Amino acid sequence: MFFLRKAIVVILALIAFGFALRPFDNALRKDMEEQGLLYEPLDLNTRESIGQVSLAISLGGLRSLVATMMNLSAQTDWENQEWFELEKKYRTIVVLQPKTRYYWQAASWHLASNAWADFEDKPRYTETQRKERQRELLDKGIWFLQRAVANNPDDWRLWQDLAYLYENPHRPPNDLPASAKAYEKAIACSNSRPLLVRRLFYTLVRIPERQKEAYEMSKKLLASPQHSKTPSVRTQSWAMQSRFASEGEKKSLEEIFGSRFSALENLSYYWKRRSDGFPMDGVKETIAQLVKEFNIPEEFNPIRERERGDSWRGFPKEIRARYR
Repeated sequence: MFFLRKAIVVILALIAFGFALRPFDNALRKDMEEQGLLYEPLDLNTRESIGQVSLAISLGGLRSLVATMMNLSAQTDWENQEWFELEKKYRTIVVLQPKTRYYWQAASWHLASNAWADFEDKPRYTETQRKERQRELLDKGIWFLQRAVANNPDDWRLWQDLAYLYENPHRPPNDLPASAKAYEKAIACSNSRPLLVRRLFYTLVRIPERQKEAYEMSKKLLASPQHSKTPSVRTQSWAMQSRFASEGEKKSLEEIFGSRFSALENLSYYWKRRSDGFPMDGVKETIAQLVKEFNIPEEFNPIRERERGDSWRGFPKEIRARYR
């Protein structure tokens, strides 16, 4: 009887101690999950999708192994163009390894690029059906990266990938404001790269509501040795200056491009990109002025009206050698 009473006291003490530790345990678990040291429990759909053997392994702490095996299987789906199966596997993989950048990137790339391209020439689909399927696949690719940055908010590479999918001028949604926000998030990450600042600038110049902001940004880029020698910074800064700068604020061609012939070359290549939505303020007029100044033959004039297929391909070596 004494032993039973003692056992009950010990059990009650352990229960009380467990309840007392619960807030600490929950806080510790949450902190470990945020640090990537402990994963959230698998949901029912994930348990069903990975099978009994893989579930036993994953519960034993080998989630990485299960994810690797499923990723290898997904490569076969890629080769066979089984996009539904591939997507299903990657949805499980990223649950198993939410802190592994590669899996998020691979899922998005397969769906938004490979699968999207695959539906360019599917013979059994109508044009409308193909476009609808491509948009669905692109949305899925975007979804994976949206979840990726939610799980890895300080990974600038994932933010950069998301920004690029938003801004791609050759595919919908071509959501430039969303792209700009993603680039801003990428720039705010630790260990981000200077390239991201330029990418943000290239995006802002195509958003009418933010072009004045892009002009102010261009002045900082031109003042920075890290950015000022990049041709796209120079050409787009010239367009922003042509739109917004007062006469007293304007920099000369020599100040921006180094020389007047360098300005002609850079602006001529930039002129070819006008269908991508980049601003062309003052560009055509400046090219025309410089073509006349350097006595460029009409056949090499970058802004000459040309027959279809006869696009401008740059100045020949003899012209470049004369002025460079």
